[in-house]
Amino acid sequence: MKTPEPIVIPEERIQLRLQRYVELCGQNLVKSEAPGRWLQAFGLEDLTLFERYRIGWSDGTLAEKLPTDPKVRTEFRQIGLLDVKDREPLSNHAVFAVYGGDGRIQTLCGVSADGSSTYLKGRERGAWNLTVTKHSRHIFVVSEPTDALALVVARYISVIAVDPDAGSVDIELLRARGVQRVTVVTGDAPEKLKAARMLAARFLGIPTDVAVIPGTSGMCAFLKVNGASELSRAITVACAGIQDTEIPNFLPTPDGFRIRIDSREYFSIRLTRTGHQLKMTLRAHCRGRIHVDTLDVYGSRARKDFVREAARIFDEPPLHLEQDMEKLLAAAERRSFQPDLAPPMEPIAPVPEALRKEAEIFGKSGDLLARIREHLTAIGVEGEDVNKAIAYLAMTSRLLPQPLALKFQGAFGVGKSKVMASVAALCPPECHYPVSYLSAKVLIHLERDALKGKCMTIAEADGAEDSAYLLRELISSGRLVARFTARDPASGALYADTKEVEGPFSVMLTEAKVNPDEETGSRFMVLCSDESRAQTQRILERQRAQQGLAGIQEGSATKRIRELHHAFQRLLQPLTVVIPDDLDVPAGDDRLSSRRDWPKIANLIKAVAFLRQMQKTVKQEGTTNYIEVDCEDVRLAAPLIEAVFRKPFRELSDTSRNLLHAIHELRSRSVSAGTPPDGFTFTLRQVREHTQLPQTTLHRCKEELSRYEFLVRDANYHQRPQRYWLDWAPVAAAQSGSYIPGLQRGRHRMAPDARTPEVFPENAGALPVGAQGPRALPSAAPSHAGTGSGPSLLERLEGGPR
Repeated sequence: MKTPEPIVIPEERIQLRLQRYVELCGQNLVKSEAPGRWLQAFGLEDLTLFERYRIGWSDGTLAEKLPTDPKVRTEFRQIGLLDVKDREPLSNHAVFAVYGGDGRIQTLCGVSADGSSTYLKGRERGAWNLTVTKHSRHIFVVSEPTDALALVVARYISVIAVDPDAGSVDIELLRARGVQRVTVVTGDAPEKLKAARMLAARFLGIPTDVAVIPGTSGMCAFLKVNGASELSRAITVACAGIQDTEIPNFLPTPDGFRIRIDSREYFSIRLTRTGHQLKMTLRAHCRGRIHVDTLDVYGSRARKDFVREAARIFDEPPLHLEQDMEKLLAAAERRSFQPDLAPPMEPIAPVPEALRKEAEIFGKSGDLLARIREHLTAIGVEGEDVNKAIAYLAMTSRLLPQPLALKFQGAFGVGKSKVMASVAALCPPECHYPVSYLSAKVLIHLERDALKGKCMTIAEADGAEDSAYLLRELISSGRLVARFTARDPASGALYADTKEVEGPFSVMLTEAKVNPDEETGSRFMVLCSDESRAQTQRILERQRAQQGLAGIQEGSATKRIRELHHAFQRLLQPLTVVIPDDLDVPAGDDRLSSRRDWPKIANLIKAVAFLRQMQKTVKQEGTTNYIEVDCEDVRLAAPLIEAVFRKPFRELSDTSRNLLHAIHELRSRSVSAGTPPDGFTFTLRQVREHTQLPQTTLHRCKEELSRYEFLVRDANYHQRPQRYWLDWAPVAAAQSGSYIPGLQRGRHRMAPDARTPEVFPENAGALPVGAQGPRALPSAAPSHAGTGSGPSLLERLEGGPR
């Protein structure tokens, strides 16, 4: 029988077949226990590695899932995913997708439980995990993907795997991405050393060295016997090129070294060589006492001063410390000539299988947002339902291209930070970037991807005042490029240097200022804290309960909730979220700020869809995996949008809005008692006695209302205490069509002979407002605009003043 000639399959079609196969292998992870046993065979035991690096599992059922069309099966055979008997060559293998520099799949690598590797025939073998070269100047190279995963577990994530026999490396691509150094990590077995030398020869043109870990044949074997911390230490020592036998009890660190001599332990940090100087900050420990100093170890006087002071503090003979200084000098010289070590990343805790299943069930629940609110209430956040939901969505949006930025606004001591801190506690520690003070220089000199995919929480807006402009730029564009002058340490000449910081990342901060920075505030969604008496009562009841047995039980429940949410957040995939063209998204054009508001609304809806990704079907377009926003996402986001973007006078805090109604109520009582409506004035003491607001809160709201001209000080009253007029009426506000205070105020009406119609209709039915003294403003027209037609402003508020 004549063998049919192979058909020519376009590369685009091959890519679609490979992507589909990788997707099917990813779906097999939750259907079998084999991936867990495969990880245990290599000592890895971290199931999140599969999701983080898009590793799948082939169960050998591809032929059963394919359609009966012979043409489709022929294509899969020709690509190499099936043999002539419709069996999978990668069956019962962990499947690693090897991507090229253009983002396409070059080939697939299958690794069995015994460590043998299988590649697709006829396709170029590139480098696995090549994506890390975009953000790493120093990369580590191993010969097996499993060894690369072992380095990742040891917190060295800038690692790629290249087949020493047939793997290919694009040197020009690495140079273009800024790779400056390559370290090949290997064991000391003869075959491993030979493979390492072959790998090092592939990187001609880039400084390359070989780090040999003695006493092992591979990284996984070392990890399985000694653990991740010992592997990390062994890699650090091997990369530094310093053996323990040469300098006893010596351990190099990314920016210095650590050494122990008898009962004394020395930590060297910020070790730098500049010209004829070798500077470092040296911290010495001895029997619970500490001595810290920054010195040039090449300076005789500096060394003598350190020895004399350390001998006094530690009560040690100076001769012992002089001998220590000789060893420290030798260690500093040796360490200063070694290549810079890539600092290991923070470890990511593995997700146990039982907790993984619970997190998946949690992510697929139909009432996901409601359960999140319940969990936040259980860990101590009473009320604030809208703020809790939006804050959690903002934390989750850190993985989106355009994350949310939140600002919690309210009085001092009202508890603004409670929601932010509680939500941040549910964020995985490796994705949380807490800040108390943020200077501009810190932002400029951060590592390029230090903020990428993280949630930054700033305790107070005052702490980021120095970096407000840079923070605005990062939020708006997702990228910061800083150009500044620096001095060459060798020649002393000035040169132009460039630093880049990449996002995206989400931001949350709190602010209590009455007059905040509007330019910075326009980038944020502003959430007001609940300052009502009912909220205070709920908080007090919670605080009383925490002092009893319920407080102890709450602690254990809080720990369980945090573990669940950490697992859930780690399982979220960085999928693209798309809003279909035929989906109706809430919008408005009644104010100029709508130009900034609509993207915030769209990103809020996307965050809801992203949070619910486990309930959606992942679609594919080319090499992009995405999910779509549906009507349920819009329905869940609608009350949040209404609460933030559709409330009246959103420039004001909730307390100030309620204070407006309290003063109006005070005026209504005065009118009922016989006071003319146009002659009512009041003092702050009257308002305080009527509302029972604290003095600080009252003055803050007074400043806020005066700023927007709701309160007008009586210029004709020169005695103390000062008296005020109320320049607002709820009926008029309810019947006008603008949300912006002062946009359609009666005092700006045209003259009677003007052709432009009046802003307010004559039958508005408002109470006469405004000062009516000798120099009174016109009283015939009502004042500020408010909520548009429909229910009154009082009915639209969640609660009136107390």
